[in-house]
Amino acid sequence: MKSLAGAGLLAVTAVLLTACSSSSTPALNSGPGGVAATASGPGDVVATANADSNCMFGANGVDVEVGVADATSSCSSWIKDLAGTGLVWYPITAMSALGSAGTADGETVHETCDLTDGAEELYVEDAGGMTYGDGICNDEEQNGWTPEGTPGPLAEEAQQQSQAAAEASASASAAAAGQQAQAQLSSDDTQLDQDVSQLDKDYQTWQNDLATANSDYQQVSGEPLCQGGSPDQNTYDDAQNVYDDGQNVYDDETALTNDISAVQSDTSTVNSDLAQIGGTEGGTTYATDISTAQAAIAKAQAAVNADESSKIQDEATAIQDNTDNCGS
Repeated sequence: MKSLAGAGLLAVTAVLLTACSSSSTPALNSGPGGVAATASGPGDVVATANADSNCMFGANGVDVEVGVADATSSCSSWIKDLAGTGLVWYPITAMSALGSAGTADGETVHETCDLTDGAEELYVEDAGGMTYGDGICNDEEQNGWTPEGTPGPLAEEAQQQSQAAAEASASASAAAAGQQAQAQLSSDDTQLDQDVSQLDKDYQTWQNDLATANSDYQQVSGEPLCQGGSPDQNTYDDAQNVYDDGQNVYDDETALTNDISAVQSDTSTVNSDLAQIGGTEGGTTYATDISTAQAAIAKAQAAVNADESSKIQDEATAIQDNTDNCGS
Protein backbone atom coordinates (compact mmCIF):
# COMPACT_ATOMS: atom_id res chain seq x y z
CA MET A 1 0.00 0.00 0.00
CA LYS A 2 1.47 3.36 -1.04
CA SER A 3 -0.65 6.17 0.26
CA LEU A 4 2.30 8.50 -0.44
CA ALA A 5 1.33 8.42 -4.06
CA GLY A 6 -1.97 10.15 -3.42
CA ALA A 7 -3.07 12.85 -1.02
CA GLY A 8 -0.95 11.43 1.80
CA LEU A 9 2.73 12.41 1.91
CA LEU A 10 2.41 14.70 -1.10
CA ALA A 11 -0.29 16.75 0.53
CA VAL A 12 1.39 17.15 3.89
CA THR A 13 4.80 17.80 2.36
CA ALA A 14 3.33 20.34 -0.01
CA VAL A 15 1.66 22.17 2.88
CA LEU A 16 4.88 22.16 4.85
CA LEU A 17 6.85 23.38 1.87
CA THR A 18 4.44 26.23 1.26
CA ALA A 19 5.26 27.48 4.76
CA CYS A 20 8.98 26.78 4.52
CA SER A 21 9.82 27.03 0.81
CA SER A 22 11.79 30.23 1.34
CA SER A 23 14.37 28.21 3.29
CA SER A 24 14.74 25.48 0.67
CA THR A 25 18.06 25.28 -1.17
CA PRO A 26 18.26 24.91 -4.96
CA ALA A 27 17.52 21.47 -6.39
CA LEU A 28 20.38 19.04 -6.95
CA ASN A 29 21.25 18.03 -10.48
CA SER A 30 18.67 15.47 -11.55
CA GLY A 31 18.94 12.38 -13.61
CA PRO A 32 16.38 10.99 -16.02
CA GLY A 33 12.80 11.43 -14.95
CA GLY A 34 13.61 14.25 -12.53
CA VAL A 35 15.16 11.93 -9.94
CA ALA A 36 18.13 13.53 -8.21
CA ALA A 37 21.33 11.57 -8.79
CA THR A 38 23.05 12.30 -5.48
CA ALA A 39 23.90 9.11 -3.58
CA SER A 40 24.48 10.39 -0.06
CA GLY A 41 22.37 12.33 2.42
CA PRO A 42 22.90 14.60 5.41
CA GLY A 43 24.36 13.69 8.79
CA ASP A 44 26.87 11.05 9.84
CA VAL A 45 25.91 8.11 7.65
CA VAL A 46 25.93 4.75 9.42
CA ALA A 47 22.57 3.02 8.95
CA THR A 48 22.67 1.15 5.63
CA ALA A 49 20.12 -0.99 3.87
CA ASN A 50 21.51 -3.70 1.66
CA ALA A 51 18.31 -5.39 0.53
CA ASP A 52 17.11 -4.49 -2.95
CA SER A 53 13.60 -4.06 -1.54
CA ASN A 54 14.71 -1.15 0.70
CA CYS A 55 14.51 2.46 -0.48
CA MET A 56 15.91 5.51 1.31
CA PHE A 57 15.59 9.18 0.45
CA GLY A 58 16.88 12.52 1.68
CA ALA A 59 15.58 16.00 0.91
CA ASN A 60 17.76 18.85 -0.27
CA GLY A 61 18.33 21.61 2.34
CA VAL A 62 16.61 19.91 5.27
CA ASP A 63 17.41 16.97 7.56
CA VAL A 64 14.29 14.84 7.02
CA GLU A 65 14.95 11.35 5.62
CA VAL A 66 12.48 8.66 4.62
CA GLY A 67 13.20 4.94 4.42
CA VAL A 68 10.95 2.21 3.06
CA ALA A 69 11.75 -1.41 3.87
CA ASP A 70 10.24 -4.36 2.00
CA ALA A 71 8.98 -1.94 -0.62
CA THR A 72 6.30 -3.43 -2.83
CA SER A 73 7.10 -1.02 -5.66
CA SER A 74 10.35 0.32 -7.10
CA CYS A 75 12.46 3.00 -5.44
CA SER A 76 12.12 5.12 -8.59
CA SER A 77 8.35 5.13 -8.21
CA TRP A 78 8.70 6.16 -4.57
CA ILE A 79 10.94 9.06 -5.41
CA LYS A 80 8.60 10.14 -8.18
CA ASP A 81 5.81 10.20 -5.62
CA LEU A 82 7.95 12.51 -3.49
CA ALA A 83 8.93 14.78 -6.38
CA GLY A 84 7.20 18.04 -7.21
CA THR A 85 6.36 18.95 -3.61
CA GLY A 86 8.85 21.78 -3.23
CA LEU A 87 11.53 19.68 -1.58
CA VAL A 88 14.02 17.99 -3.85
CA TRP A 89 14.18 14.33 -2.86
CA TYR A 90 17.08 12.11 -3.83
CA PRO A 91 18.11 8.51 -3.13
CA ILE A 92 20.63 7.89 -0.38
CA THR A 93 22.60 4.77 0.42
CA ALA A 94 22.22 5.10 4.19
CA MET A 95 20.12 6.87 6.80
CA SER A 96 21.79 9.33 9.15
CA ALA A 97 22.97 8.00 12.48
CA LEU A 98 20.58 8.67 15.35
CA GLY A 99 22.15 11.26 17.60
CA SER A 100 24.35 12.70 14.87
CA ALA A 101 24.24 16.36 13.83
CA GLY A 102 22.09 17.10 10.80
CA THR A 103 23.83 18.91 7.98
CA ALA A 104 21.09 21.50 7.46
CA ASP A 105 21.28 23.22 10.85
CA GLY A 106 23.50 21.03 13.01
CA GLU A 107 20.63 19.86 15.22
CA THR A 108 20.45 16.30 16.50
CA VAL A 109 18.88 13.60 14.34
CA HIS A 110 16.09 11.55 15.95
CA GLU A 111 13.67 8.85 14.89
CA THR A 112 10.38 10.50 14.02
CA CYS A 113 8.26 7.42 13.39
CA ASP A 114 8.37 3.77 12.40
CA LEU A 115 5.15 2.79 10.64
CA THR A 116 3.82 -0.19 8.73
CA ASP A 117 0.98 -0.83 6.32
CA GLY A 118 1.14 -4.55 7.00
CA ALA A 119 3.69 -5.21 4.29
CA GLU A 120 6.07 -2.28 4.12
CA GLU A 121 7.93 -0.29 6.78
CA LEU A 122 7.93 3.51 6.59
CA TYR A 123 10.80 4.82 8.71
CA VAL A 124 11.33 8.58 9.11
CA GLU A 125 14.15 10.57 10.72
CA ASP A 126 14.39 14.31 11.23
CA ALA A 127 16.30 16.84 13.32
CA GLY A 128 15.49 19.90 15.40
CA GLY A 129 11.78 20.60 15.59
CA MET A 130 11.15 17.68 13.15
CA THR A 131 8.51 19.70 11.33
CA TYR A 132 8.77 17.76 8.07
CA GLY A 133 9.16 14.37 9.75
CA ASP A 134 6.18 14.87 12.07
CA GLY A 135 4.06 16.06 9.17
CA ILE A 136 4.87 12.98 7.11
CA CYS A 137 4.27 10.61 10.02
CA ASN A 138 0.99 12.21 11.12
CA ASP A 139 -0.36 12.28 7.58
CA GLU A 140 0.48 8.65 6.87
CA GLU A 141 -1.06 7.48 10.14
CA GLN A 142 -4.26 9.21 9.01
CA ASN A 143 -3.96 7.26 5.77
CA GLY A 144 -3.83 3.87 7.47
CA TRP A 145 -0.19 3.36 8.38
CA THR A 146 0.21 2.25 12.00
CA PRO A 147 3.17 2.19 14.39
CA GLU A 148 5.27 -0.97 14.22
CA GLY A 149 4.66 -3.34 17.14
CA THR A 150 8.41 -4.00 17.21
CA PRO A 151 11.05 -2.00 15.34
CA GLY A 152 11.01 -2.61 11.62
CA PRO A 153 14.21 -3.53 9.75
CA LEU A 154 15.35 0.05 9.18
CA ALA A 155 14.45 1.22 12.68
CA GLU A 156 16.11 -1.81 14.26
CA GLU A 157 19.27 -1.28 12.24
CA ALA A 158 19.36 2.42 13.15
CA GLN A 159 18.91 1.62 16.83
CA GLN A 160 21.59 -1.06 16.79
CA GLN A 161 24.08 1.17 15.04
CA SER A 162 23.21 4.06 17.35
CA GLN A 163 23.93 1.79 20.32
CA ALA A 164 27.15 0.60 18.69
CA ALA A 165 28.18 4.21 18.08
CA ALA A 166 27.41 5.09 21.72
CA GLU A 167 29.45 2.12 22.91
CA ALA A 168 32.32 3.07 20.61
CA SER A 169 32.16 6.64 21.88
CA ALA A 170 32.17 5.45 25.49
CA SER A 171 35.09 3.14 24.75
CA ALA A 172 36.99 5.98 23.07
CA SER A 173 36.25 8.26 26.01
CA ALA A 174 37.45 5.61 28.43
CA ALA A 175 40.62 5.10 26.39
CA ALA A 176 41.23 8.85 26.28
CA ALA A 177 40.65 9.09 30.03
CA GLY A 178 43.07 6.21 30.55
CA GLN A 179 45.70 7.91 28.42
CA GLN A 180 45.17 11.16 30.29
CA ALA A 181 45.46 9.37 33.63
CA GLN A 182 48.66 7.64 32.49
CA ALA A 183 50.10 10.96 31.32
CA GLN A 184 49.19 12.55 34.65
CA LEU A 185 50.84 9.66 36.52
CA SER A 186 54.00 10.06 34.48
CA SER A 187 54.06 13.80 35.12
CA ASP A 188 53.45 13.38 38.85
CA ASP A 189 56.15 10.72 39.08
CA THR A 190 58.58 13.05 37.34
CA GLN A 191 57.78 15.69 39.93
CA LEU A 192 58.36 13.13 42.68
CA ASP A 193 61.76 12.26 41.24
CA GLN A 194 62.72 15.93 41.02
CA ASP A 195 61.69 16.65 44.61
CA VAL A 196 63.50 13.55 45.91
CA SER A 197 66.60 14.73 44.04
CA GLN A 198 66.30 18.14 45.72
CA LEU A 199 65.85 16.46 49.09
CA ASP A 200 69.02 14.43 48.54
CA LYS A 201 70.93 17.59 47.61
CA ASP A 202 69.73 19.45 50.69
CA TYR A 203 70.57 16.46 52.85
CA GLN A 204 74.08 16.45 51.48
CA THR A 205 74.35 20.20 52.20
CA TRP A 206 73.18 19.52 55.77
CA GLN A 207 75.86 16.86 56.19
CA ASN A 208 78.57 19.19 54.85
CA ASP A 209 77.52 22.11 57.05
CA LEU A 210 77.27 19.84 60.10
CA ALA A 211 80.78 18.52 59.41
CA THR A 212 82.08 22.10 59.16
CA ALA A 213 80.41 23.06 62.43
CA ASN A 214 81.81 20.03 64.23
CA SER A 215 85.29 20.70 62.88
CA ASP A 216 85.17 24.34 63.95
CA TYR A 217 83.88 23.31 67.35
CA GLN A 218 86.73 20.84 67.82
CA GLN A 219 89.17 23.62 66.97
CA VAL A 220 87.73 26.20 69.36
CA SER A 221 87.42 23.61 72.12
CA GLY A 222 91.22 23.43 72.27
CA GLU A 223 91.75 27.19 72.42
CA PRO A 224 92.42 29.04 75.70
CA LEU A 225 89.60 30.93 77.33
CA CYS A 226 91.94 33.52 78.85
CA GLN A 227 94.93 35.44 77.66
CA GLY A 228 96.94 37.25 80.32
CA GLY A 229 94.07 37.05 82.79
CA SER A 230 91.57 38.51 80.32
CA PRO A 231 89.04 36.82 78.01
CA ASP A 232 90.69 35.55 74.81
CA GLN A 233 89.11 37.48 71.96
CA ASN A 234 90.25 34.98 69.33
CA THR A 235 88.53 32.16 71.17
CA TYR A 236 85.38 34.22 71.56
CA ASP A 237 85.35 35.02 67.83
CA ASP A 238 85.98 31.41 66.88
CA ALA A 239 83.06 30.41 69.09
CA GLN A 240 80.93 32.92 67.19
CA ASN A 241 81.93 31.22 63.96
CA VAL A 242 80.71 27.93 65.42
CA TYR A 243 77.44 29.60 66.38
CA ASP A 244 77.09 30.86 62.78
CA ASP A 245 77.83 27.34 61.56
CA GLY A 246 74.90 26.22 63.70
CA GLN A 247 72.69 28.76 61.93
CA ASN A 248 73.66 27.25 58.58
CA VAL A 249 72.73 23.83 59.90
CA TYR A 250 69.41 25.25 61.12
CA ASP A 251 68.70 26.66 57.65
CA ASP A 252 69.48 23.24 56.19
CA GLU A 253 67.05 21.61 58.61
CA THR A 254 64.35 24.08 57.52
CA ALA A 255 65.00 23.23 53.87
CA LEU A 256 64.79 19.51 54.68
CA THR A 257 61.47 20.04 56.45
CA ASN A 258 60.07 21.75 53.33
CA ASP A 259 61.51 19.03 51.08
CA ILE A 260 59.95 16.30 53.22
CA SER A 261 56.53 17.94 52.90
CA ALA A 262 56.89 18.21 49.12
CA VAL A 263 57.99 14.59 48.68
CA GLN A 264 55.23 13.31 50.98
CA SER A 265 52.67 15.22 48.89
CA ASP A 266 54.18 13.86 45.66
CA THR A 267 54.13 10.31 46.99
CA SER A 268 50.47 10.63 47.95
CA THR A 269 49.64 12.00 44.51
CA VAL A 270 51.42 9.17 42.69
CA ASN A 271 49.69 6.58 44.87
CA SER A 272 46.34 8.24 44.08
CA ASP A 273 47.14 8.17 40.35
CA LEU A 274 48.03 4.49 40.55
CA ALA A 275 44.78 3.71 42.37
CA GLN A 276 42.82 5.55 39.68
CA ILE A 277 44.24 3.43 36.85
CA GLY A 278 44.25 0.19 38.80
CA GLY A 279 47.74 0.31 40.27
CA THR A 280 49.27 -1.89 37.57
CA GLU A 281 50.66 0.65 35.12
CA GLY A 282 54.42 1.05 35.00
CA GLY A 283 55.31 -2.24 36.69
CA THR A 284 58.03 -1.80 39.29
CA THR A 285 59.04 1.68 38.10
CA TYR A 286 56.63 3.61 40.27
CA ALA A 287 56.97 1.21 43.20
CA THR A 288 60.74 1.77 43.11
CA ASP A 289 60.31 5.54 42.95
CA ILE A 290 57.93 5.52 45.91
CA SER A 291 60.27 3.28 47.92
CA THR A 292 63.20 5.58 47.15
CA ALA A 293 61.15 8.59 48.22
CA GLN A 294 60.15 6.96 51.49
CA ALA A 295 63.77 6.12 52.29
CA ALA A 296 64.83 9.71 51.52
CA ILE A 297 62.07 11.04 53.77
CA ALA A 298 63.10 8.79 56.66
CA LYS A 299 66.74 9.84 56.38
CA ALA A 300 65.92 13.56 56.20
CA GLN A 301 63.37 13.34 59.01
CA ALA A 302 66.01 11.76 61.26
CA ALA A 303 68.32 14.69 60.52
CA VAL A 304 65.62 17.22 61.38
CA ASN A 305 64.66 15.38 64.56
CA ALA A 306 68.31 15.33 65.71
CA ASP A 307 68.20 19.14 65.93
CA GLU A 308 71.97 19.38 65.57
CA SER A 309 71.75 23.13 65.01
CA SER A 310 70.53 23.74 68.54
CA LYS A 311 73.28 21.56 70.02
CA ILE A 312 75.97 23.38 68.05
CA GLN A 313 74.73 26.83 69.01
CA ASP A 314 74.38 25.81 72.65
CA GLU A 315 77.99 24.60 72.67
CA ALA A 316 79.22 27.80 71.01
CA THR A 317 77.29 29.94 73.49
CA ALA A 318 78.77 27.99 76.40
CA ILE A 319 82.32 28.67 75.15
CA GLN A 320 81.58 32.38 74.78
CA ASP A 321 80.09 32.50 78.28
CA ASN A 322 83.13 30.77 79.73
CA THR A 323 85.42 33.15 77.86
CA ASP A 324 83.54 36.14 79.23
CA ASN A 325 83.88 34.72 82.74
CA CYS A 326 87.63 34.30 82.38
CA GLY A 327 89.41 35.39 85.56
CA SER A 328 86.26 35.68 87.64
